[in-house]
Amino acid sequence: MNILHIISSPASGGAEVYVKDLAINLSNQGHNLHIAFLSNDPFDLIEVYKGY
Repeated sequence: MNILHIISSPASGGAEVYVKDLAINLSNQGHNLHIAFLSNDPFDLIEVYKGY
């Protein structure tokens, strides 16, 4: 299954760690994961990380 997680920023707070751990776990189960970080720059709406 393709899954996209969207989070407010790539900081290292609790929510970001949770999304990272969840993505790793789901990826280990065979899912295709992507994480998108919202940006403050209006010309750069999202940054997508495809590392899992």
